[in-house]
Amino acid sequence: MDAIKQKIYELTETELKAANEKFPLFASSHEAYGVIFEEFDETRDELESLEYSIDQFWSDVKENSSEDVKNDRLTRIYEKSIDLAVEAIQTAAMARKGILSSYQKGDPAHGETTEN
Repeated sequence: MDAIKQKIYELTETELKAANEKFPLFASSHEAYGVIFEEFDETRDELESLEYSIDQFWSDVKENSSEDVKNDRLTRIYEKSIDLAVEAIQTAAMARKGILSSYQKGDPAHGETTEN
């Protein structure tokens, strides 16, 4: 497995553990959807912010802006990329929490039921 992908799985599990210490498993698929969508929406916002920063950097390149200006823009791209990764990991963690919530609550859609 790709070493970076393995680290992402580990970070996702770390985020999941932290979230589970604060909040119980999801009570329903509706709750899971709401939380996952909130994280996804934040991920999308970060992606849009990153895209804007990249567009600004490209404008600076075309206009032959100073190296200081371009380096500031690159720093912003770097920071926004990290922010995007964090939000994506949080989205993944909440999806994982949804899986665990469904499984532990006996969701028939996952092949397990609480009825015997």
